[in-house]
Amino acid sequence: MIELSSHVRCDIIDYAYLTQQCAIEPFQAKVQLTVGDTTAVSCVTKPIAVRFGPAIGHTLAVSAQLWAQACHSSDGEGDITASNDEFQVLCDPSVCKILFPLM
Repeated sequence: MIELSSHVRCDIIDYAYLTQQCAIEPFQAKVQLTVGDTTAVSCVTKPIAVRFGPAIGHTLAVSAQLWAQACHSSDGEGDITASNDEFQVLCDPSVCKILFPLM
């Protein structure tokens, strides 16, 4: 039997203000793997609290758009750019940059 116990938390960086947002509150999780005549996996967690608001929704939408663009890129190289009226997010394969236009 193998047992793993951990505290889990998920933070997201808000692209608009470069602040860290807690998307999933810390919770305890325990996973057990039993191997024998049959293999069994069990997972037990404490209650999980998920936060979702405009900042987290926007960041997830932009990230999904960038990942979709990267996955559908024909050459697989070069910069990926997403923009709207407020800011631009520029990423390349080796370094991710967040650039804001000068007013």
